[in-house]
Amino acid sequence: MKNYIMLLVLLLVVVSSYAQDLSPWQGVRHSAVDINGNLNFLFNTVPGDFNGYEFHYIINGGAWNTTVLNDIGAGLMRTQVPYQYGQNLKYRLKGIAGFEDEIITYLNPSFLDSDTFPPAINQMALSNTDATGDSLMYYHAALDITSSYFGVSANKFHSAITNVSGAFPVMVSLTSYNLYMSMLMNPESAVGDSIVFAMVHTFNIAGIISPGLYKIGMGEGGEPSFERIGNIQSQVSGGRLFMSCNIADLINDPDFGAWPNDMNALANSIASMRINLDLSTMTPEFLIGDYTNPGIIEFVDRRYQESSNSLPLLVYPVVQNAEGGHLVTVGYDDANEDFPLISQLELSNGTIYPMTATEMDYSEQVSYSTFVPSSEDWSSAELRFSDNGINFVTVEVYPSSVPDANSVIKVLQCNMPNPLPRGSVDIMVKGLDGSKVDFDIYNIKGQHLGKIDFQHGGQHEFTLSWDSSVNGKRLQAGVYFMRIKQGSRQINRKFVVLP
Repeated sequence: MKNYIMLLVLLLVVVSSYAQDLSPWQGVRHSAVDINGNLNFLFNTVPGDFNGYEFHYIINGGAWNTTVLNDIGAGLMRTQVPYQYGQNLKYRLKGIAGFEDEIITYLNPSFLDSDTFPPAINQMALSNTDATGDSLMYYHAALDITSSYFGVSANKFHSAITNVSGAFPVMVSLTSYNLYMSMLMNPESAVGDSIVFAMVHTFNIAGIISPGLYKIGMGEGGEPSFERIGNIQSQVSGGRLFMSCNIADLINDPDFGAWPNDMNALANSIASMRINLDLSTMTPEFLIGDYTNPGIIEFVDRRYQESSNSLPLLVYPVVQNAEGGHLVTVGYDDANEDFPLISQLELSNGTIYPMTATEMDYSEQVSYSTFVPSSEDWSSAELRFSDNGINFVTVEVYPSSVPDANSVIKVLQCNMPNPLPRGSVDIMVKGLDGSKVDFDIYNIKGQHLGKIDFQHGGQHEFTLSWDSSVNGKRLQAGVYFMRIKQGSRQINRKFVVLP
């Protein structure tokens, strides 16, 4: 098997395995500016092989900076970014996972503010670094890739490459040439078609290949086949090779697939080749020089720009009699989409209970709740929320009167494994009554995927055997939410489906 086929198969397998709707970070959220002048960022990690998380930011169009990420437990990462109101903040994330003998990066690209070519290297996202001396079929310092960068602007994809020599010659002799390519793969079409697309920088070899945007497949004998579909811009500057292509040229090719795709992601890798030409037959021989580890690029443009802070609103506070105590809930609404640094219920006896949220999307109202056991002696309580740790919004609430046993609201409880392996698992729900129960499944974007089909016999405790299927089709690997609702009561559970 030719090394090119091995490279292509590797990339396609990686795309199939990792470029699902499964980011290594979920629920990325921010606070308002705290007393130290920082925005606080939180995100949830996904169980699995991802590690080496990175958080990068730019303020007012400067260079990228890197913050320190802290693992605060329970699958949560936290970092802080200095910020003054009125500034334009852009930020992105990156994670690393192992796949057999390869390293896969998962990253947000740099969203560039103009199509200017070449873009400033300090505003592009570093995708990969690559070891030296690791070429496959042919070694030359100019073919030995050391790093790659990626960026996207309104109309273009941008790639940059560094190598050992700092130069990118394309003509070595009349019969030998160098080729450099930045490969792009759409996960929704590449796996089935065994096709990748690439920006190619090389010499204009008449009848063979020239610089441009190509659709690449596997030709006869395992050699790559090149079909030119557009032009590129390419330039060597500062010891780096920059290449850019028009996004429209890619998405107009029917084999590229829909863009944006459902995953909002593309796969990318850099490769170099030596082309040896037999002048008697004009037959080219392609020898792989080097390639970088694959990267999955998730196109999420993360920005924060606020002129001032608007304090959150606390709406619909409710205290309900529940089995064994009181259930306190309140709606949290923040115009800046900030999460609260402080969210608590302080009883009149001085006891403080944390208020917790099941949702992580602060572009909408988020429900917070806590449970106060009946052993507490309290006549009133204060809900205290702050999105900056400085200014507080408060609401006073009171315990409801003790009702008869028939009117006590039971708290819904759910026990389920997480993550969900292949095969059926048992989901146990307690606190039910005899009315209708709905099990709804949502993806991480909040889209309703369907209901779990089951029969509930009216039991107070119910065990559902579920194989991770909705509408007869098993969920793909990813992060989902299950919402269990009975009457006015509901409980949400976040879970991961494994590949």
